[in-house]
Amino acid sequence: MKQLVRPFQNAGSKMCFDDIQQFVSHEISHSKQNTSSLHLSVAVLEELSKVFNPDIKHLLTDNAKSQHKWASRDYRSGHVLRKLFPWTNSLLKNIEIGVEKLLVIDGVTRPWYKMDILEIFDLGPIMYLQSCSEKEVKFYPINSCSNRCSPLPSIKLQASDIVIWQSALWEPEFHPVAGSKELSLAVLAAAN
Repeated sequence: MKQLVRPFQNAGSKMCFDDIQQFVSHEISHSKQNTSSLHLSVAVLEELSKVFNPDIKHLLTDNAKSQHKWASRDYRSGHVLRKLFPWTNSLLKNIEIGVEKLLVIDGVTRPWYKMDILEIFDLGPIMYLQSCSEKEVKFYPINSCSNRCSPLPSIKLQASDIVIWQSALWEPEFHPVAGSKELSLAVLAAAN
């Protein structure tokens, strides 16, 4: 059963809050200046600029136990997230990523939490990219598997690490890492 949870070190891109804020600002400016070229969706970029703004950053920094989420449910927003978070590991290049994605920003001392993946995604493989800061993730068997499976040892994810698991078998629990000083930024997506 353990092979159904697979970590990849340094497989994704490292992007933190300020990096995304700058990227979004630059792309909005570029898209408005070059209206005839193929570019990222201005509407999606403007939506992201509302998430990655100084007020949200201050809220997450001042209330370090808070969390902010942004869901991507269409091709245009998925395209923007692919541009922001490219996979660098050649093993991941052949994995098809679903349209729905979830961006999660955690305050520095956000307490541990479970995420009900099945409320967000369909059954199947889930890809989680720890884009900024660190997280410790523990995997517990879902109810139908709990009598045959044991919880897995925790995995410490650094910025740019990816873990893939089967949502039909495992439920993740996310923990802060002591001493972290940055907001935690992660992207989740269905992987096929």
